[in-house]
Amino acid sequence: MVQRAKTFSELHVETGPRVQDSSVLRSRCGEFLRQLPDGLKAGLAGKMSTQTGKNLNYLNLPELFRGTSLNEFLDTITFIFNDLPEKYESSNAPWSMLPKADWIKFVSRAFKEQNSVYNVRSDGSVTYAVDSGFQFAREAAISGLAADRYSSALKHLEDALESLARPGTERTAIRCIFDAVETVFRLEFDEGSLGEKELKRHEQKLSAGMPDDAARAHQEWSEMSANWDLWREASTEERVNRLLQTGGEHGVIVHDAQLI
Repeated sequence: MVQRAKTFSELHVETGPRVQDSSVLRSRCGEFLRQLPDGLKAGLAGKMSTQTGKNLNYLNLPELFRGTSLNEFLDTITFIFNDLPEKYESSNAPWSMLPKADWIKFVSRAFKEQNSVYNVRSDGSVTYAVDSGFQFAREAAISGLAADRYSSALKHLEDALESLARPGTERTAIRCIFDAVETVFRLEFDEGSLGEKELKRHEQKLSAGMPDDAARAHQEWSEMSANWDLWREASTEERVNRLLQTGGEHGVIVHDAQLI
């Protein structure tokens, strides 16, 4: 396997917010199609004409992604995968191609290099670049807050998820998640606020849903209590900065989902 060297930008330029769409990404996908053998392009163009309703041929196939909506662009990535052959041998070249595998490798790499919010699976389907565990927790949390009494907490959670989907608003998402958790806590335990004292007061009931390892549960809730106090005492921006520095982004939010 040939090792790919990382570019200067990958090594030294700070990664910005993830992007949903990119003209560079679309151009790169078009260029991949342009470099396919003419025979393969002609066959693919005919199939893609049926899929998209566009009059395509081997010459204009690389322009397929221009002027389409984001959903059409993402769907077309899957259409191309479905219509590419597993293997292609050209009489004009002394090698054989693996078009399906090559397309997936290319799109996956392009998504990563363009810092896209999307990822492509090995079966050609395009998904958000989050794992299945996050999706499960998201659906479970929304379902758990369906009752009217949790409407305020559900609104905070929905705002958090919406912020996660918009590049550059990750900090807003963290704040909304904390607001959702605090709202649920106040409703469930008839408390006026959520802090270290309140968490300690209800530690036994809260730990009941945790793993059987009592020591681990105690440590987890103690760490959560400390982060809550840091969050409550500081200004809005300072709260988030402290949480990020103490690993709150990766640690506390896991507990948030369990509490909800």
